[in-house]
Amino acid sequence: MFVVPFTASITSAQFKNAVTSNGFPSPSDAQYRSYMAGLSKGQITTKEEAAMALARFLHESDGLRAKREYACQNTGCPGSYEQPGCDVAGQDYYGRGYIQLSWCEWNYKPASRDLYGDDRLVRDPDMVARDEQVAWDTAFWFWKVNVHSKAGVQQGKFGATTKEIGRAHV
Repeated sequence: MFVVPFTASITSAQFKNAVTSNGFPSPSDAQYRSYMAGLSKGQITTKEEAAMALARFLHESDGLRAKREYACQNTGCPGSYEQPGCDVAGQDYYGRGYIQLSWCEWNYKPASRDLYGDDRLVRDPDMVARDEQVAWDTAFWFWKVNVHSKAGVQQGKFGATTKEIGRAHV
């Protein structure tokens, strides 16, 4: 028996409607394709969890518009988010990407090692904001590690996603 993956039933029009119906500008086709490609990276296998993840990503990134934390994008927020022993001189580890990763040791380093097998995001944390695919990859990495398998998420309890994101070092 052939089973159609649930992702085949999430159309570009549905994705765009989900974004725009929340008052945000229409996402690009590249954002749709990257979102769809990332679902498996986040271990997301149901439409319900896909919708919860998208809702969290929209909230965290101001509707997929902010891949850099607004308060830090111009200054880097010196003195904030510092973790001696992990930080690379001249780099800042404030919130970036669609889930707004923060902190070298808690997010940039483990995400980089899990996704790429090296420390490229530690050496160049702004890659998360500059590269559309990296922004999605790190968002889905964060979801997989910090949200996906937590109590209530697989039962569709949206509040559980908020709780787990708040618990994680974002």
